[in-house]
Amino acid sequence: MWAFHGDADNVVPLSRSVNMVNAINNCQPAPNPQAKLTIYPGVKHDAWINAYKPDHSVHNPNVYDWLMAQKKGTSSAKPSNVLPKANAGADKNVSLPLSSLLVTGSGSDADGTIVAYSWSKVSGASIIMSGTTSRKMTLTSILAGDYTFRLTVTDNSGATASDDVKLTVTSLLNLQPVADAGGDKSITLPDNNTYLAGSGLDADGSIASYNWSKTTGGAAP
Repeated sequence: MWAFHGDADNVVPLSRSVNMVNAINNCQPAPNPQAKLTIYPGVKHDAWINAYKPDHSVHNPNVYDWLMAQKKGTSSAKPSNVLPKANAGADKNVSLPLSSLLVTGSGSDADGTIVAYSWSKVSGASIIMSGTTSRKMTLTSILAGDYTFRLTVTDNSGATASDDVKLTVTSLLNLQPVADAGGDKSITLPDNNTYLAGSGLDADGSIASYNWSKTTGGAAP
C-alpha cells in the first residue's frame, strides 16, 4: 500500500495516515513489501495532485503508473538472487619431479549463469599460475611443499562464492648410484702398469663425478 498526505492538510490530520500505515506495518506476520507513506511539505488537502502528476516531476513512476504495474496475486518485488556455488576440485597429492599440473574447478548458479572465474594462491611457496581466469589453471615451476589455492566464481547478478583446494607436493627419495670398478686384473713383473676402466649408473639422475682410491696394497706412484 502507498499512502500520501500533505502536512498542511486542514481537513484530514496527517496523524491519521501515519497511524494507518504504522498499524499495517505492525501486523504479524509483517507485510512484504511494507506499506509506505509519502508526505508533501506545505501541501493541503489536494495531495493527490502531486501523487498523480503526469509529467513525473514529483514521482517517476507516479501513483497511476505504479498501480498499472501491479497484478493480482503477484508481487512486483524482484526475487532474491540465489548465490552461486564454487567447486575447486578435490585436494591433490603429487610427487616431484613434475613439470606441470592441471587444476580444474567448476561453478554453478541455480537462478542464472557463471560469468567469471578467478584463481588465487592462498598459501605456499612461489609458483607460476597460468589460466587464472578460466575453469582450468595450470601450475609450473613447482617446488615441494604445501599449497592452498582458491577459486572464486561470479554469477550474472554479481554475487560471488569461493572454494579452496589443497595441494601437497613431495620429493622422491634420492636413489643411490651404482659403481662398477670393472673386472679383477693380474699382471706379472717386470710389467708394472695396467689400465682400469670403471663406470657408474644413477637410476633417477646422472653421475656427476668419479674418484679412484687405493684401499690395500704396496706403494704405487
